[in-house]
Amino acid sequence: MSHAANNEAWNTPGTANEAFADEDDSNEPDPEPTEPTEPGEVCEADFTLISEIQGEGQGTDMTDETVTVQGVVTGDFTNNAGSQNGFYVQEEAADYDGNPATSEGIFVYDPNGTAPEPGTLVAVEGQVGEHYELTQIGADEIAECGTAELPEPLDVTFPLDDSDFPAMESMRVNVEEAVVLETYQFGRYGETVVGPERQFQPTAMHSPGSAEAQELYESNMANRIKIDDGRSDQNPDPAMHLNGEEFTAENFFRGGDTFRNITGVLDYRFEEWKIQQTGGAEHVPNLERPDVPEVGGDVTVGAFNVLNYFTTMGSRGANNAEEFQRQEDKIVSAIADMDADVLGLMEIENNDDEAVTTLVNALNERVGEDRYSAIETGQLGTDEITTAIIFQADAVEPVGDFYVLDATVDDRFDTARHRPALAQTFAPVANADSTDDQLDEFTMVTNHLKSKGSECGSEGDNTHLVGSCDAERTAAAEALVDWVDTQDMPNPVITGDLNAYDQEAPIAALQDGGYTDLRAHFDGAEAYSYVFDGQLGYLDYAMAGEELMPFITGATSWHANSDEVPIFDYTTEFKQPAHQEIYEPGPYRASDHDPVLFGLSLTAGDTEEPTDPEEPTNPEEPSDPTDPTDPSDPEAPLDPSLSIEPQRIAVEDFIGSDEDAERGVLLRVDGLEPGEQVQFTVTPRSGNVQPYEHTAVANDDGVAQWHVAGLNSAEIDAYIGAYDVVASYGDEAENTLNGSFEVYSNNPAPETETPETDSPGEQPPAELGESAYNGDLANTGANSVLLFASVAVLLLVVGGSALFMSRRHH
Repeated sequence: MSHAANNEAWNTPGTANEAFADEDDSNEPDPEPTEPTEPGEVCEADFTLISEIQGEGQGTDMTDETVTVQGVVTGDFTNNAGSQNGFYVQEEAADYDGNPATSEGIFVYDPNGTAPEPGTLVAVEGQVGEHYELTQIGADEIAECGTAELPEPLDVTFPLDDSDFPAMESMRVNVEEAVVLETYQFGRYGETVVGPERQFQPTAMHSPGSAEAQELYESNMANRIKIDDGRSDQNPDPAMHLNGEEFTAENFFRGGDTFRNITGVLDYRFEEWKIQQTGGAEHVPNLERPDVPEVGGDVTVGAFNVLNYFTTMGSRGANNAEEFQRQEDKIVSAIADMDADVLGLMEIENNDDEAVTTLVNALNERVGEDRYSAIETGQLGTDEITTAIIFQADAVEPVGDFYVLDATVDDRFDTARHRPALAQTFAPVANADSTDDQLDEFTMVTNHLKSKGSECGSEGDNTHLVGSCDAERTAAAEALVDWVDTQDMPNPVITGDLNAYDQEAPIAALQDGGYTDLRAHFDGAEAYSYVFDGQLGYLDYAMAGEELMPFITGATSWHANSDEVPIFDYTTEFKQPAHQEIYEPGPYRASDHDPVLFGLSLTAGDTEEPTDPEEPTNPEEPSDPTDPTDPSDPEAPLDPSLSIEPQRIAVEDFIGSDEDAERGVLLRVDGLEPGEQVQFTVTPRSGNVQPYEHTAVANDDGVAQWHVAGLNSAEIDAYIGAYDVVASYGDEAENTLNGSFEVYSNNPAPETETPETDSPGEQPPAELGESAYNGDLANTGANSVLLFASVAVLLLVVGGSALFMSRRHH
């Protein structure tokens, strides 16, 4: 029976089960299965080469022609549940046409048939057709003609060029090694996106208006491919691990994990190239599930998006009581494990404190005492979700009433789009006396700004990078700064889901207002708390005011959610029973956002860098008296260490000259061999200028240092921002030490009109550092040139000091 070339198989990978057919054929009965016939005339026929059918480029010139081909079955996607009703065949190597521009493979459409096993040599007679640009043969007759070796797979290498793929269409391919980028559609469609390395959101690394941001976006898109499981039904059961075995609570992978030798057939459906996997890949788990990270200090503070925790069933959260219990168990487990003394919450139901009270009660039941309390606010705004604050009364106590910022206070904070900001001042219970260097109070300001989804009407040319409503979020950030200042809130920290990556205008507005991004400060440029479209970044912030910074001991995110496959979440919707059994009531995938945590010391200056949660330290072992590095030996050589003094410096104190070499930041490495070289590299996190480098030689005491300062005080705002420091030493500089420092402004910006830009809400790119621009400078004559010009940096080393000299290029 001949199959119309444009009839779609009932099941197509990555889509819901649905039939696609011409209207004239819509009433035809299902086609009869094509059973393989005995070898005979078909196996001895004159065959058309598959490469002749495919031709060069995508598509075929032989549509509707009847052909007979012979080839090796490379992928059987007919015999499994949820199949795509066909299989792939490929020419034997001896029959390749020698033209690298033509494919040697083709899809055989055989609905309801029983495909031969891979490695079977088959002859197929049928009609050539195109299905959404995938060339296929609608099988009339299939004969098994023996067996043959599977063709060697072609290598798929990154970056990809889609123009190369038509020459590999329906052929056997292999990705030698790749890491997991995206698993959002894994549970529902069996799809996993992989690439050569983890990817970051362009505007988490570069200014949205920069060429570098666009270049990173294009690079990210070129360095990824989707791996499909060869099934087309929704929520395929069981879910299949890329190692070829069933995905379970014990056999799972996470974002960032590595797979080696991912082998399958290159397929094209719904305007997308995919690899339909035909065998298990080697799994290399790179990221074990982390414990709660240490952030130091006497008081722990955090912010957590709880992914629509609703006590009203069937609204935005749980659909029923079973789902609600699963959701609550996960969230309670996560919060109890974090043990934060103050925790801001986002995406909790706005129902007159019922949801937050229910959560607090569940928390207290879990910990076995009345440990947690909530700031009771009643209904806040008109959105279904709101912000909330919970705290542990034995650690902190609220001071005064809570504050609320909404559109009635400042119309720039449009609460038709944003959730009202909620602030509460707390006093640590452990404080006994009030002194200048003791933390008496701090103010938690919890936010959830408008998402990047639905449009606000202010979108510009860079919307594909910053999302929708960038201007509205920027205005809200500016309103936040002014509101906190007007209310004279003590030691403020702005937290929550700001729905902006760290190089975007809303974050720059907060930094210009004197707030330090604690994630960037402690975790560096590659910090993340969220994965969207396979790209890492963070939307969840802790932004500390200048007066609070001396008390901050550390900050990071707990990667308990963003790296997890969503199939682990609480929902039962779109899940087969086997998928639901993967659920565990623990903290992992309690939300789609990672919580952010930071530590507060009660005494200024009593701070230390937190231990990297991804690099657990080894347990202590007994000292070896023969070990020359035994720390108990006062004369034992020390491991090299990097110190940076100060780690935060006002821009006025960063500017120096060859007559004033004491200004700036001192980079120092101790524990070196005398005469050993160290290469210091200082990189502005904006990424818009080249790193600064200097080589220093260790003195007789094993100390190498570099004094870094800025030059040209007329353009001091160019130095504002965060800088990463790398000190490389050893043979071929294979050893590295890492740190960072920040140059901040301690002068408020003048109240002048912000310059217009091409896109509403878009701000000029920073030339140096994360906050190297101030929109108001555009009206100050010569300095305005700096904002829109690329800046070359000349390093002068004078008396052991590095002086940054900037000059404009018009």
